[in-house]
Amino acid sequence: MTGMTPLEMVVIGEAAQLKECESTIPLQLPGLRHAILVGDEKQLPAMVQSKICKKAEFGRSLFKRLVILGHEKHLLNVQYRMHPKIRLFPNREFYQKKIMDGPNVKAAVYDKRFLEGDIFGSYLFINVSSGNEEIDDKHSTRNMAEAFVVAEIVANLHKESVSSKQRVRVGCISPYKAQVFAIQQILGKKYSTDVNSDFSVNIRSVDGFQGGEEDVIIISTVRCNGSGSVGFLSNLQRANVALTRARY
Repeated sequence: MTGMTPLEMVVIGEAAQLKECESTIPLQLPGLRHAILVGDEKQLPAMVQSKICKKAEFGRSLFKRLVILGHEKHLLNVQYRMHPKIRLFPNREFYQKKIMDGPNVKAAVYDKRFLEGDIFGSYLFINVSSGNEEIDDKHSTRNMAEAFVVAEIVANLHKESVSSKQRVRVGCISPYKAQVFAIQQILGKKYSTDVNSDFSVNIRSVDGFQGGEEDVIIISTVRCNGSGSVGFLSNLQRANVALTRARY
């Protein structure tokens, strides 16, 4: 900052994912008169490991604090990513039905089928009733039956992509690192991770995928138990991120 011309305006991107103390750093730039915070408090906040710090709201962003204090915010209410069927539930559940579809996602060409069969529409649930959740040695949860189902779908998508010469970007996401690792182990190095290739597969945790998007998203939810426990999948912000990454 030494010898810099004083700046009048700062724009903070992903502002709802920054701890408040982190947002104060650029606000100390000399000469500032305007700060623009761009973010979404309905998605995941900053990562805070300590439960004591979490309870003390250390992870809360300046963006979130200003919202709580009643400061007016402007909602960017047109989405250009998701097929309307994918947008439907998150819009109703997290955004009070205020999000509208851009002209590109309403166009007929956006209604893509990457696999043959009536079930493979824009939105699909697969019940893997044979799966069992298990804890790995790092205390994370995995479900090997689900991991193999994910691998099977990816293999079928690749086969179709090659025969139809259609470029496809696939994302495999799961809330649990053990499941991400299990899927990575099964798929190995069979598929490219380069998004510019004809067929790419990216496997990441839900938290690591915030801000990302792919043509097809496969979500492995992992949890399968008699007590109906879903663990930290019950976090609405994490659910929102997971359900809004896919285009088609």
